[in-house]
Amino acid sequence: MESAKRRWKPVSRERSALVMLAQGILFAAIAAAGILSSTLPINPEEWIYPLCCVLTATLLWSVISWRLLGGGFLDAYLLFLVAVFMFNGAQCGLELFHLNQQGILGGRFSSETIAKTVYLVSLGLASLHCGALVGLVRQSGANASPVVPTGRELASRLTGQILLGLSIIPACFVLSDNLSVVMAHGYMGLFGRTTATGFGNVSGILSSFLLPAMLYTLAGSRGRRKVVMALAVLLLIYVGIYLFIGLRGGALMALAAFLWLYHQCIRRIPRSAIVTLAVLVMLLIPIIGIVRTTAGEWRLSVDAIREQVESSDRSLVVAGLSEMGRSMSTVAYTLDLVPDVRGLDYGVSYCYALLSTVPNLGWEVHPTNAHGLLADWLVRTVDPGMAAHGGGLGFSLIAEAYLNFGWTGAPMALALIGWALRRFFHWAESSPDPARKAVLASFLSFFLLYARGESAICIRALVWYAFVPYLMVRALTRKGSRHRSTAVVPPPGSPSAPTMESTGPVRRPEAVPRRFDAPQVGPAWSTGLEGNR
Repeated sequence: MESAKRRWKPVSRERSALVMLAQGILFAAIAAAGILSSTLPINPEEWIYPLCCVLTATLLWSVISWRLLGGGFLDAYLLFLVAVFMFNGAQCGLELFHLNQQGILGGRFSSETIAKTVYLVSLGLASLHCGALVGLVRQSGANASPVVPTGRELASRLTGQILLGLSIIPACFVLSDNLSVVMAHGYMGLFGRTTATGFGNVSGILSSFLLPAMLYTLAGSRGRRKVVMALAVLLLIYVGIYLFIGLRGGALMALAAFLWLYHQCIRRIPRSAIVTLAVLVMLLIPIIGIVRTTAGEWRLSVDAIREQVESSDRSLVVAGLSEMGRSMSTVAYTLDLVPDVRGLDYGVSYCYALLSTVPNLGWEVHPTNAHGLLADWLVRTVDPGMAAHGGGLGFSLIAEAYLNFGWTGAPMALALIGWALRRFFHWAESSPDPARKAVLASFLSFFLLYARGESAICIRALVWYAFVPYLMVRALTRKGSRHRSTAVVPPPGSPSAPTMESTGPVRRPEAVPRRFDAPQVGPAWSTGLEGNR
C-alpha cells in the first residue's frame, strides 16, 4: 500500500493557517462582490466576463490549496471538485477565450440570469472548498493504523466474488435488453419505458451490484496479477457496452472509480497517463454524444461516425467542454423559477434523499419518487415535450442547495457538504484497509454524477452498493477471526504437534526503536431513482 503510506505528509501550522486565511479572503471577496452588485446600477452583461475569471480562478486556487495542504493528485475529493466545475462552469472557462459561439448557454437566458448563475456557481464552489479545507486541516494530524486488519484482503475479495456471482447474469440480461432497444430506437428509446419497482425489479437491483463486485474484488487482489487483468478486461467490456449504448456518465464514473482504486491498492498510476486519459475522455464525450442519437447498423459504421464527427464546426475538446458545461442551465432555470414559481424547500429534498435508503417493500411507488425528484420537476416545468418522451436535463448540487435555502443558506449547506465529504473520504483514503477503499470506490462509481444531479441519486447508492458490501466484509473478517481463535492447538509431544524440523528454528524478532512521533497502532475498523439522463 505504498500510495496510502505516502499520502498526507505533515503540513506546518503556519502553512495551514495561511491557506485557510487565503480561502476565507476569497470567499469574503466573492460575497462582498455580490452585495455590491445588488446596490450599484451596473449592467449585468458587464459582470459576466469578470465573474467567469473569478470562477476559473476559484477552481485553480482550490486545486493549488489542496496540494499545499498535502492532498494527492488523484484524491477522491479533487476528482469531485473538478467534476463540479466541469458540469457547472466549463462554459465559463471557454468564455475566457471567447470559444462559446452564441455566448454562455447558447443565449437562452438573459444577461442578468447568466450573471447570477455564474456568481452562484463561484460562491458555491468557494463554499464547498471552505468546508473541505476545514475537514482537511482538522484531520491532517490524524494517522491511520499502518497494519491491515487480519484477513481483510481475503474478505474483500470473497465479498466481491460473491456479489459477482449474484450480479453477472442479471447484468447480462439488463445490458442485452438495453442494447436491443438502442439498436432499434436509438439512445432516447431507453427513456419513457415503464420501470418495475420493488420485488419486480430484482434483476435490475442485482445487476447494479456488478460494478461494486468488481471493485471489492480488485481491492482484495493486491499481488494477484491474473485476477487484476481479468477484472480490467471485464471493466473494459462493461465500459464499452455503456459507451455504445450512450450512457457516458455511467461508463466514465465506472472507469474513474476503477482507476482510483487501482491507484490506491495495486499500483500508482503516473500523472502523464492520467493527463493523457483525461484528454482522450474529452475527445470521446462529443463523439459519443453525436453517435448515440443514431440507431441500428449506423452505430457500427465507421464511415458514418467519421462523417458525423467531421460535420461538426468546432474542435472535439471545445465541443466536449461545452456539452458538459451545458448542465449549468439547471442552475439558471432554478434561479428563474425559485422562489417566484416554486418556494424554498427548507431541507425537504435532503430528507427525502435520506428516505430513499429505505427499500421499497410495500409501497406502490417509493415515497421519494412519489414526492418527485427535482430533476423531474425541472424538466416538466421548462420542457414538457422532453419530459413526455422520458428525457431530462439533470440537476445540480449547487441548484439543490439554493432551492432549499436560498442565497443566504446555500453557501452554508455547501460548506457542510464539503466538510462531510472530506470526513468520509479521509476515513477511506487514510486507512490501509482495502475494504474502506472499496467502499469509497463503489461510492464514486455513482457519486460523481452528483455534480450534475441531486442528493437523492447518491445517498441510496452509498448505503446499498457501497456500505452493504462493506458489512459483508466485516462479517467475513469476524468469522475468520473467530475461527482462528478457536483453532485447537495439539499438546506438545503428540503426533500432530509441530516440531523444530517442520517449523524451523524460532527467531526472536529484532527490536525496532520507537520514535516519539510514530503513529499509535490501534484497531481498524441501479440507484433505483431515475432523474438524470
